[in-house]
Amino acid sequence: MTEEKIQSLPGPIILELGVKERIQIPSILPTRGGMLDMKIAQEVIRKTELSIGEMAKLNMAQSTSSQGQPIITWNDDGAKAIGKKRIELSKIEVGVMKKHIEGMDERKEIPLDLLPLAIMIDDLKTGD
Repeated sequence: MTEEKIQSLPGPIILELGVKERIQIPSILPTRGGMLDMKIAQEVIRKTELSIGEMAKLNMAQSTSSQGQPIITWNDDGAKAIGKKRIELSKIEVGVMKKHIEGMDERKEIPLDLLPLAIMIDDLKTGD
């Protein structure tokens, strides 16, 4: 995404994200890049991360799959009690997420479990 496109995005953009989407957000952000993109990614993670209190309500646990991948589990009743969180993102934050999703798509790296979140972010009306 060019600087011109990022500047044309309206702001702020409000998302309502459930527990699963909030846990998945880091997966649609770049893990490497320039300092600016990394600071933006860090801010998006800060805005969407679960609090200690929310984790306790969810009775969260982490284990490892047979392939060595981390697996996070939680209590669905806790997720229903927490509900969706209203997250306010800037046009630049949305631009970084969209750019990373576009790259993942071009490389054919979007896993099936991330598809709904990737589509949600990609479909955000950005004034393009």
